[in-house]
Amino acid sequence: MTSVTGALSRRTMLARPAAAALAALLTACGPAAGAPQTPGQAAKAGPKKTLAFSTYVFQKFEDAMREVLRTFEQDNPDVEVQAEYATGNYYEKIQSQIAANTTPDVGIASFSWTVSLAKGGALLALDDVAARDKYALSQFLPAGLAQYRWRTGDFSSGGQGGKQYGLPSDAQPFVFFYNRSAFDKAGQAYPTDNWTWNDLLAAAKRLTRADEDKWGVAAPAAGPLHQGNFVFAAGGSYIAPDFKKSGLDRPETIEAYKWAYDLIYTHRVAPVPASGAPHPFTSGRCAMYIYGIWYIADLVKGNPDFAWDVAMQPKHPTTGKRTTSAESDGWWIYKAGKDPDTSWRLLKWLAGEKGQQKFSELEYVIPPSRPNVAKEWYAKKPPEHRSKALDQVVQDSRAPANTYFEAGTVNRAINPIFARAYNNGEDIGPILREATQAMNAELDRAWSSFR
Repeated sequence: MTSVTGALSRRTMLARPAAAALAALLTACGPAAGAPQTPGQAAKAGPKKTLAFSTYVFQKFEDAMREVLRTFEQDNPDVEVQAEYATGNYYEKIQSQIAANTTPDVGIASFSWTVSLAKGGALLALDDVAARDKYALSQFLPAGLAQYRWRTGDFSSGGQGGKQYGLPSDAQPFVFFYNRSAFDKAGQAYPTDNWTWNDLLAAAKRLTRADEDKWGVAAPAAGPLHQGNFVFAAGGSYIAPDFKKSGLDRPETIEAYKWAYDLIYTHRVAPVPASGAPHPFTSGRCAMYIYGIWYIADLVKGNPDFAWDVAMQPKHPTTGKRTTSAESDGWWIYKAGKDPDTSWRLLKWLAGEKGQQKFSELEYVIPPSRPNVAKEWYAKKPPEHRSKALDQVVQDSRAPANTYFEAGTVNRAINPIFARAYNNGEDIGPILREATQAMNAELDRAWSSFR
């Protein structure tokens, strides 16, 4: 763990400018006059259709994306995809393209941008073309699909009756990793499906040897907690149901944040987060680690010198819940694009069975948001019990809590406050009160902009 906020995705999610500025751009600069607004309006362009596609890049994702698009072109020989692999601030560039009516046809999507882009009129609603083609949206995990559905006037995505502005590609839950070698050495039984937070703590105490820099667990960072991990299970909420006030002052929410804090500073079974420290799990420093599922592929490729496995997250000792957030990156069509019909062909292929199988084969954009395809990825080994993570996400997952308008701005305001607790050891109680006030002030500003 390198910071209090923690990585929310293995993607390099480039800086997210304020949605208020974006909304102003979108309002001032709609699609060019005469641009096709719905599939079916685009004129035939010749023997070979061309589509502009853009994405940000991370690790070797560009290589994987090129292979996926080649496969699409083989299946659709009348289409050529002209792809741009953007570096720098991807969504800042998208803002400029929207303002100039020079957007790509299809682009990679981020759940945190759905409200801003849909509200501003930059995205094409997919409901009519999906109905026309009898494309079953029910093929996707509900939590993933909700992140690209927006109902006019809503402050957050996911509202029933809203329009679908994109399709999810992956559904990334947080997973409970454990070092089997460390458990064996300590004579500690492996985690079971019935483990609670209390069982995790008891095992962490037996596995900790602080004088050797060996720890029972890496404490969950503030970032995953903001998304709802452990908070949902405790019955709490990061934000109020009406999105007008913080949920950080609710007793159930406080319990989750304090539980993570206590692992470090009260029970002393987790290391203090420190920038530049060796990786908590890959290095063998921590015997247990709760992190995003994308880390499975990294571990497989890294081949650490110890045996490891995954288990279902421990349940809350009172509620019996182990709810995980399941964030979904995906794909959407820009409304100013020149060929909506062909764009829809690409979009439904990328999010469809063949596209998802190709991504799984390449170990990128994983695991799929389509359970029928995801089963194949979850059936792979190592680790031995990879399918436990699928059980968890199917049984009890929710969309991340930070899908509302200006969520990125709110997080940037409160994360330095949380760093003083998790990184520096300040009392978590006053920190939560201060963070609540800061979050409420940011929400007031966001609502003023939204209206």
